[in-house]
Amino acid sequence: MAYCGAGVFDFSVNGSREDQAPTIPGPDADADVEANLIEHYSLPTNFGARNRNKLEQSDYVRVITHTHALRVLKDAVGNRITTVEFATRSGKTAQVNAQLFVLALGGIETTRFLLAPDPAGTGFGNQSDCLGRY
Repeated sequence: MAYCGAGVFDFSVNGSREDQAPTIPGPDADADVEANLIEHYSLPTNFGARNRNKLEQSDYVRVITHTHALRVLKDAVGNRITTVEFATRSGKTAQVNAQLFVLALGGIETTRFLLAPDPAGTGFGNQSDCLGRY
């Protein structure tokens, strides 16, 4: 929550508001409706700019910018991404191998990228045909 600038990790009205007077009357205490829960949102945040120094100084993270991810390559079993192939703006291609990848493409683009065919032809993580459907 703090990382995203969305307040404290408390999703109750009583724990999240300084003024604890109800804004509208709620249901009776014996009702089956929970009336003390709220959602939190953060303002639009440029995480790259906000965390650039931390990312650049990290021994565990490598950020590759100004490239286009082309496809993921899976291990022999097919349940783990081992390599991401990418292209620079000039068209040069390369691959990165890692133990862990973070695909920061957005909700629709991440799904599209994972559904893109790989050499096995099935995409990644779509054995149940549910990827991107819900």
